[in-house]
Amino acid sequence: MSRLPLWIQKLNPFTPLKRVVVSPDFPQAAPLVRELEEHFATLGEVIYKARNVIRIMPGPGGRIVVKRFGKIFLANRLVYAWIRPSKARRSYLNGRELLRRGVATPAPIAYTEQFRGGALRDSMYVYAYYAGDDNMRRVLKEKDYPDREALLRSFARYACSLLDKGIFHKDFSPGNILFGKQDADYRFTLIDINRIAFGPVAPQKRIQVFRRLFADEDTLRVLAAEYARVTGEDPLRVTAVMTGYSRRFIEKKTRKKKIKKMLGLGRHR
Repeated sequence: MSRLPLWIQKLNPFTPLKRVVVSPDFPQAAPLVRELEEHFATLGEVIYKARNVIRIMPGPGGRIVVKRFGKIFLANRLVYAWIRPSKARRSYLNGRELLRRGVATPAPIAYTEQFRGGALRDSMYVYAYYAGDDNMRRVLKEKDYPDREALLRSFARYACSLLDKGIFHKDFSPGNILFGKQDADYRFTLIDINRIAFGPVAPQKRIQVFRRLFADEDTLRVLAAEYARVTGEDPLRVTAVMTGYSRRFIEKKTRKKKIKKMLGLGRHR
């Protein structure tokens, strides 16, 4: 390992700086993680390929998931190198913090970063495989989903519990919330966790967490009623606020999608 200061190693335009951080809970994964950059394209199977690429592969003790974050624009390459943690690092740290707070998420195993010429070139997040029974996307879309109303109410209680623990998931969208039946209730698990804010959530902001669900008004009424029951708030007010946030979010996303289509731009974050 080079004895040069980290900032000098990052600036090297010729030799990439590879940073590999492995959880102390998974030391046996270190050899595999160190080789991921070189062999990523041939390991395991691809389960998602768009802006990011996600692969499932065998790992020590069971299957693991490797998420390779996609193309990084120049400004963000510099920001992630010097100012803000990369998405991979945030995912790893957020995963450990969620587990510390008693919130289910697939166990964080490691993250990797590669720097060259003072910029972040590549990053990956490695975590334990967990599929759950399903995710919330189908539940919100399918009105005849089994036990749907009970599941929605359980989900509303889950969202309240996250907020009470000082967890605001900025991408609390249906595909990022897995669940499984546990005894007479449901157990939820968060994925795609690089955008989470930890700390007290202001009362006026709490209901905003539901805005990304793309749920119809009937579904929002069920969620709002259970949220209001748990928090002791007026259900009519909660329904109105929740519906307003959701409608404005959908309108904003629709406008952005139309503009990007007109400009011929892909989806970037």
